Amino acid sequence: MVYSAFPVLGREGYSVCRVDGRIVRAFGLVDGGTGRKHLNSILLDPRFQGGGIGSAIMHRVDALARASGIALVRIAASHKSAPFFGRFGAKAVKVIPDGWGSGMHRVDMELRL
Repeated sequence: MVYSAFPVLGREGYSVCRVDGRIVRAFGLVDGGTGRKHLNSILLDPRFQGGGIGSAIMHRVDALARASGIALVRIAASHKSAPFFGRFGAKAVKVIPDGWGSGMHRVDMELRL
């Protein structure tokens, strides 16, 4: 499996990830104000979950943020994805029941670098 990430033309901060030429994930690390960024649109083809792509992206997000001098990355997760981000040090700062729709709770998280 060959993994690579490419910027999305016309969408500053967004990238798509390809495995063997096929787009399997998209994410954005976008401006969140002075000293912080927002991690947006973390989408992964379910057939590729557990293959290390998410971890590779989180390492890339960390490197991009640090290279930009960013100390804080904000993440709007769900209660299902929050444990994944927690493995990289992100902490929940707010939970909004049904924030993404009925039965899908929003978890606002912060990753301090």
